Amino acid sequence: TDILGGQNAGLTTILVLTGVTSLDEARDSAIRPDYIFQDIGAVADALQQANT
Repeated sequence: TDILGGQNAGLTTILVLTGVTSLDEARDSAIRPDYIFQDIGAVADALQQANT
């Protein structure tokens, strides 16, 4: 998966729930991202808050 590839590269990983993976699937998976966001707008909001 993309998440596993990112983890193997030592990157911080995020899952945006607008793709094929649901929140329940993400929670049940052994491969877990560092962060889960409902949509790309939530990612932008989190990045903006982190930079203020």
